[in-house]
Amino acid sequence: MTSRIALSPLMSAMAVLATTTVAAPAAADTGVYLQNFESGNAGAAWSGAGAVQGAGVLPGFGAQHLYNGGNQASVLTLLDLPAHTALTITFDLAIWDSVDANPGGFPYGDTFELAVDNTLVISTLFGNYGGPGGQSTGPGIELVPNNANYGYGGWVDSARQVTVTLAHTASSAGFAFQFPNTQGGADEAFGLDNVMVSVSAVPEPGPAALLAVGLAAIGWARRRQQPG
Repeated sequence: MTSRIALSPLMSAMAVLATTTVAAPAAADTGVYLQNFESGNAGAAWSGAGAVQGAGVLPGFGAQHLYNGGNQASVLTLLDLPAHTALTITFDLAIWDSVDANPGGFPYGDTFELAVDNTLVISTLFGNYGGPGGQSTGPGIELVPNNANYGYGGWVDSARQVTVTLAHTASSAGFAFQFPNTQGGADEAFGLDNVMVSVSAVPEPGPAALLAVGLAAIGWARRRQQPG
């Protein structure tokens, strides 16, 4: 004869709740960094090459931006990030003067690079010349077409808006922005503005997931009490 185990009121309520679908909260985007350089100071998070300078009259840019006229990287380092599974960085990229997207340019076409934690996530030709139809070329989307001289040298300039999302769980992140084969700031350079970083937080277990664990324990206890 099989004995029955009476459920307590709490167990009965949990059994009813188990039939109700409860969605776990979605991962939330959390902004962890924003810099538009309007203070005239890049801040302690920045190191390496580059300096905060005027952005000319480049549309979409403020009065100041981070200008890099050399071949060394401008580096952003963020510490003490909240728990997360993905990271997104968005920035506006100024392309100053005679940056050549043509693969036959000097020396083999100009390249913009972004490395995150020493791993390249962008390495692509970019420039104001040599692209399809002579248009601005590079990562992201065109923000300002190359149809005017917006500042610095006597060549046309342009800008692009770039967004990169990647899997990431570390509590810190390093971003290195670089134009490794530039001819120099008097002829060509890049600039950064409106740099934003966000992370996708790890969602907490939803009520349904926690309830399932509890019900599994109840089921195990009932089986233990049934005679063999």
